[in-house]
Amino acid sequence: MSKEKTTKKVGSGIAAAMLALVMIGTICAGLIAVNTSSGSGGDSAIDNAAKKTADTVTKFEEDSVRREAVFTDSILKRVCAAALAYKGDDAALESIASTLSFETIAVSDGKGIITASYPEGQKGKSLKDDEDSITLYSVSKGILGKNIGLIKPTESGDYLVYAAAQRTDGDQSGAINVTIISSEYGAVVGENLAESCGDNVIIEKDGKVISSTFSAADGKSISDLGVKEDDKAVTVSVDGKSYNAKAATVGDYHVLTAVEAQSGGSGSGWTQFIIVSITCACLAIIGCIVVFVAGKSKDK
Repeated sequence: MSKEKTTKKVGSGIAAAMLALVMIGTICAGLIAVNTSSGSGGDSAIDNAAKKTADTVTKFEEDSVRREAVFTDSILKRVCAAALAYKGDDAALESIASTLSFETIAVSDGKGIITASYPEGQKGKSLKDDEDSITLYSVSKGILGKNIGLIKPTESGDYLVYAAAQRTDGDQSGAINVTIISSEYGAVVGENLAESCGDNVIIEKDGKVISSTFSAADGKSISDLGVKEDDKAVTVSVDGKSYNAKAATVGDYHVLTAVEAQSGGSGSGWTQFIIVSITCACLAIIGCIVVFVAGKSKDK
């Protein structure tokens, strides 16, 4: 066999091998692109987002006892400090309220009747006559030494907390009853929990939405969006946009996670496959030309 034929044969073999390797790489890359774009399996965008939500809510719930305890302790320390500070001088109530940042402070006797207050105007009223302060009646009666009663949201977005501690002035029975504006309680109940999970998340507890970052579905519950089944990816439409969504029950919470659906759908993977194939084919042709040209030049 002549040297020229041998060179051409070797060049053809190398070119064929290069072309085969390139095509194998093209097929593998294309299959990866199609599989990734199709969103199937645990690696899809909605599955990853839903897992992050579930993990975040689980961690939040596991820490709930400690979080509640820290909040309760901080409130009760303030009301107990007020009970120690009150020595029977009603004129001191304003100073005590100012120092400990109370909205109101009231002194009650053993029957739950208010004997003095700041601001004024509550004297003579009974704790039992107010559906909000009735939760503190047990402290005035000596059943509990201290207690946090009602906690309700305010128009400003904070919370109004009712608390009481038994009086310590002389032999008097009764309690020191206070109300406190708290901005920390929102974190205790998970008011901003959805923000920790990501975009387009709705979190419900006891059938009510407690936190949401799904601005397009503002004011809507999970059932309002038509999601009736947990752990199943579904498509929902909100304000003309389609979202892939998945609901789940995490402890005492019901959560929904959504990601905006890609317009290309699964076809975008095939588009990537075609682009990669054409690019690799061009490179393969160029490689073959280079090998043949190099072989021919060497032969000369």
